[in-house]
Amino acid sequence: MLTLKASILIVEDSPTMQRLLMAHFSNYVTDIEYNLYVFSHGMSAKHFIEKHHDELHLIIADIMLPGEMSGLDLLTFIRKDQRFYTIPFIIITANTDTTIIDVSKTLDCNGFLYKPFTANQLYGLLDICLKKKY
Repeated sequence: MLTLKASILIVEDSPTMQRLLMAHFSNYVTDIEYNLYVFSHGMSAKHFIEKHHDELHLIIADIMLPGEMSGLDLLTFIRKDQRFYTIPFIIITANTDTTIIDVSKTLDCNGFLYKPFTANQLYGLLDICLKKKY
């Protein structure tokens, strides 16, 4: 039997939220094996994407990140480059500003997780996004 493998990039500056996401992933039951890559800054994630985009199957990013690149900036970067355009992208946010959500939708964001979110909400989006890649 063929084993499917996915590489998932998490861009989240909160160590608590990083641990929560990794805990949810450890309980995620799927027939796809996955590797998680975690970054706290958008610019670090951008450099990783530029080098490893062929291996990436999903990006999950907080909208509010420290430094010069927010999650929305990262999504914009992804969608403007043909090399990365098809990588599914999920935004995590505590912000309920509809303007941010509207802009994200125009950039073909694949899903939103509003903090606080449940494991099942994450799993539902994972199922949808990873099926797009396989």
